Amino acid sequence: MALTTAARANRHTAAANIGATLLGELLDAATEFIENWCHRTFASTVHAEVYDGQGDSILIADNLPITDVASVVILWNDDTTTTIDNTGEDEFRYDPQTGIIKFSPNTTADYAYFPKGFQNITLNYTAGFATIPESVQEACIEVALAFYKMGSSDKNPAFESEKLGDYSYKVRKDAADGGGLLTPTTRQTLAAYKIQGKNF
Repeated sequence: MALTTAARANRHTAAANIGATLLGELLDAATEFIENWCHRTFASTVHAEVYDGQGDSILIADNLPITDVASVVILWNDDTTTTIDNTGEDEFRYDPQTGIIKFSPNTTADYAYFPKGFQNITLNYTAGFATIPESVQEACIEVALAFYKMGSSDKNPAFESEKLGDYSYKVRKDAADGGGLLTPTTRQTLAAYKIQGKNF
């Protein structure tokens, strides 16, 4: 699902003459680009993610903000599993904005740690925004319009300059970080939502 609607995008003069089908595709492409750049899924989504246990009491979720932790499944060395149900929210505490999940002092589990292992912890949780922030919706439109401009131009937006005779080109210094698609303002907006050090 796109981060914003075609109806909102059409308020922008630059989008007024773009057909509905193409505009929808551009918004989808912009959404994919932004979520990859920010290392997160923005819309509220139920996740089932697998992590390496570190042998301590803390787990850090990949997506933010956390709105619910449903359960944690631990895979033991003998291939048996233990499911810790958090329906009553008594087993775990979490920080919605940092993604840190810890065992609650009131946990009924026989232990209060995530055992060390490879891909042995499955976290079932919900994270994301029920309503996409206004600034992110506007950023999505700006990126969609940049994609549209890129498609109607012969110039590669990753190039700072290009010379045809004895062909040569100079790549933008910020090309690997969205240069050509992200204006300084859009980049600053999205940087506030970018998750660093994600587990993938």
